[in-house]
Amino acid sequence: MCIAAATGKVNVTLSAPGILDIVDFDFVPFGNAYYSKVTGNTSYDRGPGMTSWLEQCGMGKTDVSPDCFEGPILCQHGPNECQGNLIEGCLKTVLPKAKDYWPWISCFEGQDIDRVPGSGSPLKAMKACNQKHMRDVSKMAALDKCINTPAAAHAVSVANAKPTAALIPAHEGTPWILINGKDYDGDDVLGAVCKAYKGPKPAGCP
Repeated sequence: MCIAAATGKVNVTLSAPGILDIVDFDFVPFGNAYYSKVTGNTSYDRGPGMTSWLEQCGMGKTDVSPDCFEGPILCQHGPNECQGNLIEGCLKTVLPKAKDYWPWISCFEGQDIDRVPGSGSPLKAMKACNQKHMRDVSKMAALDKCINTPAAAHAVSVANAKPTAALIPAHEGTPWILINGKDYDGDDVLGAVCKAYKGPKPAGCP
């Protein structure tokens, strides 16, 4: 998800009173990344790199190469984006409910993470949002463990890569917002959610 959406229209929607009570919200932090082993890429290339990965490993295919979700992950904005995706994915294993993890995610996305490899920027942002939205030492430790345990990190990344690859039609960028299974690229996410909901409207609906 792009920073503008996470701190803007999506955050406005999820922060509106009652909205999280009427939606089955999920956040999949993988963006335009892809696994490079099956494509042979050594540096990021959206096309044909990402496109090749989607065509070989997703878009409804059920019999895919075991290499589809192995090897280095290449992210559009570099290693810091990959680390940020992993941190957000691990956070969801620690705080699985959207009402708990979303304020942290919005905080993290708003930390102006730079793209300089090795800067430590994603970890600094994580610590800042832990202090603001988590504060539970045991949960902080669980988040650190997930990030730093290769098997756990791999499982989290694959869990986010698979639904990203499986999208039909393939996602064309970020954010890729689905409402009742259909992609939505407008600016009024709150209005679209409220329109799609057929029950009594919560107070947060316009």
